[in-house]
Amino acid sequence: MLFDFELAPLESHTSAAHPANPALSWYTLTQGEYWITVGNSILLEYAEAARTGGTPRYCRYPVARLHEDILTMLPCILEPVPAALVQYLAGDGAAAWWEAYETWYDRGFGAGPDPRLQRIDGDAHGLLYGRVLDTSYLAPLTSVTIWSDDENVHFAWDNRAGILDGVPAWTAVHGEFHMPRREFLAEIQSFNNRLVEQMAGRIEQLRSGALPPEIAIDFDALASEHDERGDVLHEALSLKVRTDWPAVERAISEVHAMLRGA
Repeated sequence: MLFDFELAPLESHTSAAHPANPALSWYTLTQGEYWITVGNSILLEYAEAARTGGTPRYCRYPVARLHEDILTMLPCILEPVPAALVQYLAGDGAAAWWEAYETWYDRGFGAGPDPRLQRIDGDAHGLLYGRVLDTSYLAPLTSVTIWSDDENVHFAWDNRAGILDGVPAWTAVHGEFHMPRREFLAEIQSFNNRLVEQMAGRIEQLRSGALPPEIAIDFDALASEHDERGDVLHEALSLKVRTDWPAVERAISEVHAMLRGA
Protein backbone atom coordinates (compact mmCIF):
# COMPACT_ATOMS: atom_id res chain seq x y z
CA MET A 1 0.00 0.00 0.00
CA LEU A 2 1.58 3.29 -1.11
CA PHE A 3 -0.36 5.79 1.00
CA ASP A 4 -1.31 4.39 4.38
CA PHE A 5 -2.88 5.96 7.46
CA GLU A 6 -4.59 5.30 10.75
CA LEU A 7 -7.21 7.68 12.10
CA ALA A 8 -6.96 8.57 15.78
CA PRO A 9 -9.67 7.02 17.99
CA LEU A 10 -12.84 9.05 17.81
CA GLU A 11 -12.90 9.43 21.60
CA SER A 12 -9.62 11.37 21.42
CA HIS A 13 -11.65 14.32 20.10
CA THR A 14 -12.63 15.93 23.40
CA SER A 15 -13.28 19.52 24.40
CA ALA A 16 -9.89 19.44 26.13
CA ALA A 17 -8.23 18.40 22.88
CA HIS A 18 -9.80 21.34 21.02
CA PRO A 19 -10.03 24.15 23.60
CA ALA A 20 -9.90 27.04 21.12
CA ASN A 21 -12.64 25.66 18.88
CA PRO A 22 -14.50 22.60 20.14
CA ALA A 23 -16.54 22.35 16.92
CA LEU A 24 -15.28 19.45 14.85
CA SER A 25 -14.71 19.83 11.12
CA TRP A 26 -14.18 17.06 8.56
CA TYR A 27 -10.51 18.02 8.40
CA THR A 28 -10.08 17.89 12.18
CA LEU A 29 -11.81 14.53 12.39
CA THR A 30 -9.12 13.01 10.15
CA GLN A 31 -6.47 13.50 12.84
CA GLY A 32 -4.19 10.47 12.83
CA GLU A 33 -0.88 9.15 11.54
CA TYR A 34 0.16 8.55 7.93
CA TRP A 35 3.13 7.32 5.94
CA ILE A 36 4.17 6.49 2.36
CA THR A 37 5.71 3.10 1.55
CA VAL A 38 8.08 3.28 -1.42
CA GLY A 39 9.67 -0.10 -2.04
CA ASN A 40 11.71 -1.01 1.04
CA SER A 41 11.60 2.52 2.47
CA ILE A 42 8.92 4.34 4.44
CA LEU A 43 8.57 8.09 4.04
CA LEU A 44 7.27 10.18 6.96
CA GLU A 45 8.48 7.57 9.45
CA TYR A 46 10.62 8.87 12.30
CA ALA A 47 13.83 6.95 12.96
CA GLU A 48 13.77 4.86 16.13
CA ALA A 49 16.60 6.87 17.68
CA ALA A 50 14.59 10.04 17.16
CA ARG A 51 11.44 8.75 18.86
CA THR A 52 12.00 10.36 22.22
CA GLY A 53 9.87 12.73 24.23
CA GLY A 54 6.64 11.48 22.72
CA THR A 55 7.68 11.55 19.07
CA PRO A 56 5.40 9.07 17.25
CA ARG A 57 6.55 6.49 14.74
CA TYR A 58 4.79 8.20 11.82
CA CYS A 59 3.80 11.74 10.95
CA ARG A 60 0.94 12.71 13.26
CA TYR A 61 -1.37 15.24 11.64
CA PRO A 62 -4.82 15.33 10.00
CA VAL A 63 -4.75 12.75 7.21
CA ALA A 64 -6.77 15.19 5.12
CA ARG A 65 -3.60 17.27 4.79
CA LEU A 66 -1.75 14.54 2.88
CA HIS A 67 -4.89 13.80 0.86
CA GLU A 68 -5.26 17.46 -0.10
CA ASP A 69 -1.60 17.90 -0.96
CA ILE A 70 -1.31 14.77 -3.11
CA LEU A 71 -4.48 15.54 -5.06
CA THR A 72 -3.39 19.15 -5.56
CA MET A 73 -0.05 17.87 -6.92
CA LEU A 74 -1.64 15.17 -9.08
CA PRO A 75 -2.00 17.12 -12.37
CA CYS A 76 1.67 18.16 -12.20
CA ILE A 77 2.83 14.71 -11.12
CA LEU A 78 1.10 13.15 -14.13
CA GLU A 79 2.62 15.59 -16.63
CA PRO A 80 5.69 13.75 -17.98
CA VAL A 81 9.02 15.49 -17.32
CA PRO A 82 11.45 15.53 -20.28
CA ALA A 83 14.37 13.12 -19.85
CA ALA A 84 16.90 15.95 -20.08
CA LEU A 85 15.50 17.57 -16.93
CA VAL A 86 15.22 14.48 -14.71
CA GLN A 87 18.83 14.98 -13.56
CA TYR A 88 17.67 18.06 -11.62
CA LEU A 89 14.94 16.18 -9.75
CA ALA A 90 16.74 13.24 -8.15
CA GLY A 91 20.05 12.16 -6.69
CA ASP A 92 23.09 14.36 -6.33
CA GLY A 93 22.07 16.32 -9.42
CA ALA A 94 18.97 17.59 -7.63
CA ALA A 95 21.00 18.71 -4.61
CA ALA A 96 23.56 20.40 -6.86
CA TRP A 97 20.85 22.23 -8.81
CA TRP A 98 19.11 23.48 -5.68
CA GLU A 99 22.43 24.68 -4.25
CA ALA A 100 23.19 26.48 -7.51
CA TYR A 101 19.78 28.13 -7.56
CA GLU A 102 20.04 29.30 -3.95
CA THR A 103 23.53 30.70 -4.62
CA TRP A 104 22.22 32.50 -7.69
CA TYR A 105 19.30 33.94 -5.74
CA ASP A 106 21.38 34.93 -2.69
CA ARG A 107 23.78 36.87 -4.91
CA GLY A 108 20.90 39.09 -5.87
CA PHE A 109 20.14 37.67 -9.29
CA GLY A 110 16.69 36.48 -8.35
CA ALA A 111 15.58 39.60 -6.47
CA GLY A 112 14.72 43.07 -7.66
CA PRO A 113 12.66 44.56 -10.49
CA ASP A 114 14.66 43.25 -13.48
CA PRO A 115 12.02 41.55 -15.70
CA ARG A 116 14.59 39.21 -17.27
CA LEU A 117 15.76 37.93 -13.89
CA GLN A 118 12.17 37.59 -12.70
CA ARG A 119 11.40 35.57 -15.81
CA ILE A 120 14.40 33.27 -15.22
CA ASP A 121 13.37 32.80 -11.58
CA GLY A 122 9.79 31.94 -12.50
CA ASP A 123 10.77 29.55 -15.29
CA ALA A 124 13.36 27.81 -13.11
CA HIS A 125 10.66 27.08 -10.54
CA GLY A 126 8.52 25.43 -13.21
CA LEU A 127 10.54 22.25 -12.77
CA LEU A 128 9.58 21.69 -9.13
CA TYR A 129 6.16 23.37 -9.14
CA GLY A 130 3.54 20.84 -8.05
CA ARG A 131 6.12 18.06 -7.70
CA VAL A 132 7.44 18.70 -4.17
CA LEU A 133 5.37 17.47 -1.25
CA ASP A 134 4.72 20.28 1.22
CA THR A 135 5.97 19.23 4.67
CA SER A 136 6.36 22.72 6.13
CA TYR A 137 4.21 21.64 9.10
CA LEU A 138 6.81 19.05 10.17
CA ALA A 139 9.96 19.57 12.23
CA PRO A 140 12.36 18.85 10.78
CA LEU A 141 11.15 19.03 7.20
CA THR A 142 11.29 16.00 4.97
CA SER A 143 12.11 16.38 1.28
CA VAL A 144 9.96 14.33 -1.11
CA THR A 145 9.72 14.96 -4.86
CA ILE A 146 7.22 13.13 -7.08
CA TRP A 147 7.13 13.27 -10.87
CA SER A 148 6.53 11.05 -13.89
CA ASP A 149 7.77 10.13 -17.33
CA ASP A 150 5.65 8.43 -19.98
CA GLU A 151 5.70 5.06 -18.20
CA ASN A 152 6.46 5.51 -14.49
CA VAL A 153 5.86 7.75 -11.51
CA HIS A 154 9.06 8.48 -9.59
CA PHE A 155 9.71 9.33 -5.95
CA ALA A 156 12.96 10.86 -4.72
CA TRP A 157 13.80 11.85 -1.15
CA ASP A 158 16.79 13.45 0.52
CA ASN A 159 16.52 13.82 4.28
CA ARG A 160 20.22 13.97 5.07
CA ALA A 161 19.74 17.42 6.59
CA GLY A 162 16.83 16.27 8.76
CA ILE A 163 18.23 16.05 12.29
CA LEU A 164 16.17 15.75 15.49
CA ASP A 165 17.90 15.95 18.87
CA GLY A 166 21.24 15.30 17.21
CA VAL A 167 20.24 12.16 15.31
CA PRO A 168 18.77 11.54 11.83
CA ALA A 169 15.05 12.21 12.08
CA TRP A 170 13.74 9.94 9.31
CA THR A 171 14.19 6.26 8.49
CA ALA A 172 14.21 7.03 4.76
CA VAL A 173 17.34 9.16 4.46
CA HIS A 174 18.15 9.28 0.75
CA GLY A 175 16.81 7.30 -2.18
CA GLU A 176 14.56 6.83 -5.19
CA PHE A 177 11.67 4.60 -6.21
CA HIS A 178 9.43 4.26 -9.25
CA MET A 179 6.25 2.45 -10.14
CA PRO A 180 4.09 2.16 -13.29
CA ARG A 181 1.71 5.06 -13.80
CA ARG A 182 -1.34 2.77 -13.76
CA GLU A 183 -0.31 1.34 -10.39
CA PHE A 184 0.23 4.82 -8.98
CA LEU A 185 -3.24 5.86 -10.12
CA ALA A 186 -4.71 2.75 -8.52
CA GLU A 187 -2.97 3.65 -5.25
CA ILE A 188 -4.32 7.19 -5.43
CA GLN A 189 -7.83 5.80 -5.95
CA SER A 190 -7.34 3.42 -3.02
CA PHE A 191 -6.13 6.18 -0.70
CA ASN A 192 -9.05 8.40 -1.64
CA ASN A 193 -11.63 5.62 -1.25
CA ARG A 194 -10.31 4.42 2.10
CA LEU A 195 -10.28 7.90 3.61
CA VAL A 196 -13.73 8.83 2.31
CA GLU A 197 -15.22 5.49 3.43
CA GLN A 198 -13.70 5.66 6.90
CA MET A 199 -14.91 9.22 7.30
CA ALA A 200 -18.42 8.21 6.24
CA GLY A 201 -18.39 5.62 9.01
CA ARG A 202 -17.02 8.16 11.46
CA ILE A 203 -19.81 10.61 10.65
CA GLU A 204 -22.41 7.90 11.25
CA GLN A 205 -20.82 7.19 14.63
CA LEU A 206 -21.11 10.86 15.50
CA ARG A 207 -24.78 10.90 14.52
CA SER A 208 -25.27 7.98 16.90
CA GLY A 209 -23.87 10.03 19.80
CA ALA A 210 -20.33 8.67 19.92
CA LEU A 211 -19.05 11.89 21.50
CA PRO A 212 -20.32 13.84 24.53
CA PRO A 213 -22.80 16.66 23.83
CA GLU A 214 -20.37 19.46 24.75
CA ILE A 215 -18.49 18.72 21.51
CA ALA A 216 -20.14 20.98 18.94
CA ILE A 217 -20.89 19.28 15.63
CA ASP A 218 -22.59 20.92 12.66
CA PHE A 219 -23.86 17.80 10.89
CA ASP A 220 -25.15 19.68 7.85
CA ALA A 221 -21.75 21.30 7.28
CA LEU A 222 -20.01 17.99 7.93
CA ALA A 223 -22.17 16.16 5.38
CA SER A 224 -21.72 18.91 2.81
CA GLU A 225 -17.94 18.89 3.16
CA HIS A 226 -17.88 15.09 3.00
CA ASP A 227 -19.67 15.21 -0.35
CA GLU A 228 -17.24 17.84 -1.63
CA ARG A 229 -14.20 15.84 -0.51
CA GLY A 230 -15.51 12.83 -2.36
CA ASP A 231 -15.41 14.74 -5.66
CA VAL A 232 -11.86 16.11 -5.36
CA LEU A 233 -10.11 13.14 -6.97
CA HIS A 234 -12.30 13.32 -10.07
CA GLU A 235 -11.60 17.04 -10.34
CA ALA A 236 -7.84 16.52 -9.95
CA LEU A 237 -7.78 13.87 -12.66
CA SER A 238 -9.66 16.14 -15.05
CA LEU A 239 -7.09 18.95 -14.78
CA LYS A 240 -4.21 19.14 -17.25
CA VAL A 241 -1.09 21.27 -16.92
CA ARG A 242 1.20 22.40 -19.70
CA THR A 243 4.64 23.36 -18.41
CA ASP A 244 6.84 25.30 -20.84
CA TRP A 245 9.70 22.82 -20.65
CA PRO A 246 12.01 24.63 -23.12
CA ALA A 247 11.69 27.74 -20.93
CA VAL A 248 12.56 25.70 -17.84
CA GLU A 249 15.62 24.24 -19.53
CA ARG A 250 16.75 27.69 -20.72
CA ALA A 251 16.31 29.12 -17.22
CA ILE A 252 18.45 26.40 -15.65
CA SER A 253 21.16 27.00 -18.26
CA GLU A 254 21.00 30.76 -17.65
CA VAL A 255 21.34 30.33 -13.88
CA HIS A 256 24.47 28.21 -14.35
CA ALA A 257 25.90 30.59 -16.95
CA MET A 258 25.38 33.62 -14.71
CA LEU A 259 27.07 31.87 -11.81
CA ARG A 260 30.07 30.99 -13.99
CA GLY A 261 30.32 34.60 -15.09
CA ALA A 262 29.88 36.09 -11.64
